[in-house]
Amino acid sequence: MFRSRTKAPQHKKVDTIIGKDTTGNGQMDVRGSIRFDGCFDGTINADGDVAVGEGAKLKVTIHAFNIMIAGEVEGDIYASGMLEIASTGVLHGNVKVGSLRI
Repeated sequence: MFRSRTKAPQHKKVDTIIGKDTTGNGQMDVRGSIRFDGCFDGTINADGDVAVGEGAKLKVTIHAFNIMIAGEVEGDIYASGMLEIASTGVLHGNVKVGSLRI
């Protein structure tokens, strides 16, 4: 009845980390994958994966391959791959994704 979809491989390494004591705003264009543990307001365009850590607070529009949310995100999410929201994750906004895991 249900078929398993083939998932594109997720990037195993994180190229950039935004630490928990870091805040920023504006537009960020990322080659590879990024993890946010701090705060950011603006737009994120990544050709890899975006991970939002448990203590992170973002007010953003995110365009990426896979997105994992364990913190707080307010904004719109566009993932050509998968959006995963952990039990600690909070998302307020619109989503357009290839697949969703909560």
